Amino acid sequence: MDEKKLPISALLAVMITLGCFGLVFEIVRRVQLSPEVVAEVLGSLLTGFAGVVGYYFGSSAGSRAKTDLLAQKEEQGANSATKN
Repeated sequence: MDEKKLPISALLAVMITLGCFGLVFEIVRRVQLSPEVVAEVLGSLLTGFAGVVGYYFGSSAGSRAKTDLLAQKEEQGANSATKN
């Protein structure tokens, strides 16, 4: 992957984070909504946000690190094979 380009997953994570907090701010600001509706919508938004954070920084980050390590090991093996 080209390090100069911003990965699409990072861009999506930023957009979803900003959108989530923007919606939370807008919902809390509107007083005419019932507390039950506000609680349900906030719960749904924050659950989705937690999923994005968990995916981006959790399992996918570990998987990416594992893939990078395997690629390095494979590259080292190919380099040592060409030297022999």
